Amino acid sequence: MRQARRVLTWLSRIPPKVWLLLSILVAVMITALSDIEESIGLWGFYPGHEVGTFLSELAFAFLGAYIFNWIIVEVPKERALRGYYKAAWNSLDDLARTPAHMVAHVLALTGPAVARYDVSEEEIHKSLREADWDLLARENVDIQGRLAGMESRFQEKYRGLVPILNSFEPAVSVAIADLAAARIHDYVPGVIQNKDLKTLPHLQRLLARRLHEYLESSRVMLKALEESKYTPPLKPFHYKVSVKAVEITLTPKKEEGVTTAETST
Repeated sequence: MRQARRVLTWLSRIPPKVWLLLSILVAVMITALSDIEESIGLWGFYPGHEVGTFLSELAFAFLGAYIFNWIIVEVPKERALRGYYKAAWNSLDDLARTPAHMVAHVLALTGPAVARYDVSEEEIHKSLREADWDLLARENVDIQGRLAGMESRFQEKYRGLVPILNSFEPAVSVAIADLAAARIHDYVPGVIQNKDLKTLPHLQRLLARRLHEYLESSRVMLKALEESKYTPPLKPFHYKVSVKAVEITLTPKKEEGVTTAETST
């Protein structure tokens, strides 16, 4: 019984397209050989015809099932998923980018920064620890307010996706739910209310840890979107942050077939 279960498990790992090609090969071979007289017997019997008929019927049955599943299940599923992703793409893209944008704003406390996904927790903490808070105050830089604004935008986008969250592929839905459950969402309001972030090292360390966790969750979501065969290609982006301004580059590049545009606020 255990051996049979192992065999079934192994067979289930074979991709359907492999079975499809094997079925076509078997069906063609048996059909081509059906008119040839049997010359190999087994204990006086010539079971080639019966075996050939069985394998041929099995192959044609699989071909029929595959075509039926493709027409009735796969085609409508692909059309529906592409429609869902197309309708929600801007929101999905915003959710996946928000953590990198947040981290970029924190890194910009000590100089111009570019949004990226390979930032370490120590790098975030160093920026918070070494920021010149007096200078930032004179420049009217409100990091708490900036984080709060991005958090508010994230929640707005997420609420818009909740009704169709289960319509995406499981890997994408789980990644979105994980991103929405990140502990940074509970922490940002506390940071906003606490005006002494600059003088409390333990809050700086905690904020760095939460932001890094958030960033890691966004990487999982981006990977799920990239690996899906139903999603549009992710747009390359260049998000630059300085103490006084935010510059987002999104300019069309026809030769590469991608879209990027430049605005600054």
